[in-house]
Amino acid sequence: MTKESKIKQWPLYVLAVFIALFVVLAVLFAIVKTPSLLEKSRIFSNDQGNLLISADSEQNPISVPLETLLRSADDLLSSGELTKAMQLYERALELGGSAQVMRRLFETAVLMGDKQKAESVLGLLSFRGVSESTLDALRGMLLLRDGDIEEARMIFDKEPLRPEHVYGLLIADILEGEHDSARERIVQLMQSGDPLLMHSARSLQGAYDEYDLFQDGKTVHLNTLIASVFSQIGQCPNALILLSDVLLEESDYRDAWILKGHCQLMLEDHMNALSSFEHAYSLDPEKAETQYFLGITHEHLEQYEDAKKFLEFALQNRFKPNAIVRQKLALYALNEGNNEEAISHYNAVINGDSSDEVKNESYRELVILMIESGDIEKAHDKALMARDALGDTPDVLELVGWTAMLMGDLDQSATFLNSATLQDPLLATAWYRKGELEERVGDKGQAVSSYRKAYDLSAGVDQELSIIAAEKHNRLVE
Repeated sequence: MTKESKIKQWPLYVLAVFIALFVVLAVLFAIVKTPSLLEKSRIFSNDQGNLLISADSEQNPISVPLETLLRSADDLLSSGELTKAMQLYERALELGGSAQVMRRLFETAVLMGDKQKAESVLGLLSFRGVSESTLDALRGMLLLRDGDIEEARMIFDKEPLRPEHVYGLLIADILEGEHDSARERIVQLMQSGDPLLMHSARSLQGAYDEYDLFQDGKTVHLNTLIASVFSQIGQCPNALILLSDVLLEESDYRDAWILKGHCQLMLEDHMNALSSFEHAYSLDPEKAETQYFLGITHEHLEQYEDAKKFLEFALQNRFKPNAIVRQKLALYALNEGNNEEAISHYNAVINGDSSDEVKNESYRELVILMIESGDIEKAHDKALMARDALGDTPDVLELVGWTAMLMGDLDQSATFLNSATLQDPLLATAWYRKGELEERVGDKGQAVSSYRKAYDLSAGVDQELSIIAAEKHNRLVE
């Protein structure tokens, strides 16, 4: 059967999967900030060392807020940066993280397929007094990750009415094609009262509801819909199991290849992700989503010329949201010394329909570019434009305060930087700029304190900022 006839036969199924895929993309784009994988050091530092605050400092130590580390780790986990997420969860654990931090560490180890790490975390959880029922549920999920469904069922069946065990049995049912039983367990979970499990159950019910709209539905389409949901709820390894079966039956199912590549990307399996996206590209070279993901995958593999090429294709084919593509292309332009092209991309983001958070990032990059070129007045004007567009958010206040300081208006700078730190005491960049201002006016004691706060808030989260804050702190106390 030709590709065209298949598309005509199942247009609604493909549409359903396409919509499901876009849900994945929307969630991903909403929460992920554009990472700079070009290693372009801008304003703060180009030193890759690890500086520590001087031991002679009389300042009281200020711990990195646990919530700051966890928020960064969660963002990294959601964007498929599993190794970096693992490092931050481990750091949070060192700072006295709770059993909930251990759970996140365990789930990350399971996603990475690191059985030894997962088992060691189970030991820590047991030591912390976590109930045996909860530990059994986690052991069962680890067995599912290893493909040992029968052994996992034996564990879950010990307490088949506990929500976590019901969830494990639901996953096992789906993997074994027991969909009638799976539907019954979904009903149980939606009555469990556990918000996360209820969300997962509702999402899976949505996949079944989509499938039920069509009387002649095929299992490959149901499994693709479920795989799409799995990719959203932290079950990418199991999504890949379903997709492998789908593609054995329909090797030219483009959207299944895209989903497979997406899950491999989320699991840091970059070479296999590249292979999956290339297969999808061979089936439909004009699809913007495939081009975008090819660009991202080449970027992870440090194949920057190919990355830029496919990102440009995605932009030409009107990939949405295009702000994330433009920001990445702007970084490539900066790396090549093409500031005008970078400015064009950032201005397009600012004038587009992207979120305030994304626009804020582009305003900041434009201000930095203008500062680097020596046009301080223009940088300050751009910061004020950000304030007009986005309001008095802590990030914008810091930007205005910084450029006012560079303009020599120290009173205005103090007003904005103080407001920024009052609104968001965890904003490390504002504390760093405040330290610069205090050092400039000769208030050494306050500058030391501000640099210390900038260091503590950025340590393990923003390496460049932590390095330069430590340098300035140590220089003052020595």
